[in-house]
Amino acid sequence: MNQSFFDAKKLQNLFIDNLVVIIFVVFVAAGFVLSGGVPHIFFLNELVDRIFRNIFLVLSLIIPVIAGLGLNFGIVIGAMAGQLSIIFIVYHDVGGLSGLLLCFLLATPMAILFGFLTGKLYNKVRGQEMIASLIVGFFAQGVYNFILLFVVGCIIQKKKKD
Repeated sequence: MNQSFFDAKKLQNLFIDNLVVIIFVVFVAAGFVLSGGVPHIFFLNELVDRIFRNIFLVLSLIIPVIAGLGLNFGIVIGAMAGQLSIIFIVYHDVGGLSGLLLCFLLATPMAILFGFLTGKLYNKVRGQEMIASLIVGFFAQGVYNFILLFVVGCIIQKKKKD
């Protein structure tokens, strides 16, 4: 039992195994010190907001991973369903818990429909799913941008003038 608690080899291995975490903590601490007058409550508020936002993103990726899809197969299509429902909710000024629940209620059928159609397409292009998912993603992004920038953009402009 001549091994000391602070064995240099163990500390070196611990440091190397956690190098990314240590660098991240150093950067965050340096940024917090250099930011000057940022209140602690603001920092914690932003931290909690980002954690919950990322939790929703991770939860939305669990089903495609369990189903055996790659992460890029459905993320664009599913994200569009969520964003369309969020835009609808914001446009109609529905806030709070009721707005969140309505957003879920609107996004779920859209995501199911988009996912069903995308799944049918992927079943027809077996072996070429990567290429098909890229093309579907680009096509859907183009349609999505056209609808939101042209159609919704005009509607939102008119509502602001009223």
